[in-house]
Amino acid sequence: APFSDFSSGAVYVIYGKAGYRENVYLSELTPAIGYGIFGYEMNSRFGNSVSAVGDVNGDGVGDMLISAPYALSDMGVSYLMYGQAVYDAPSNIDISSWSADMGVIFYGSSEKCQSGIKTISAGDMNGDGLPDFAIGEPLARYYLGAAESCIRLL
Repeated sequence: APFSDFSSGAVYVIYGKAGYRENVYLSELTPAIGYGIFGYEMNSRFGNSVSAVGDVNGDGVGDMLISAPYALSDMGVSYLMYGQAVYDAPSNIDISSWSADMGVIFYGSSEKCQSGIKTISAGDMNGDGLPDFAIGEPLARYYLGAAESCIRLL
């Protein structure tokens, strides 16, 4: 939902459930069903790209990469959010209250590069047994004086 709340954006995490599930209105999400993660910077388009990236930190729980490619005057930011076996945070998360135990923030490499316009899981590119991911920056080299795009593999 990158265009919600003046394009500050939102991501909704819905827990899996065996069997039948009724329709869910995200505006009425309860902690038993899932939670929302809300961007805070107007026009950042938090949630533009959301990727399940596997267990990046090796704790046995899957992690998620969420981008806000128009944050910080279009430089872009991506949030690697660590999964938790037991979700013990408030029912919703405001990304402005980010702390180091929640994960890692990746800032764009140059001004207006729109870092995070696309994010993907990339498998295990370096053979260390942990999954890797890529963050796209379509205008990274353009603002550095070249006319090519860039992908950062992390």
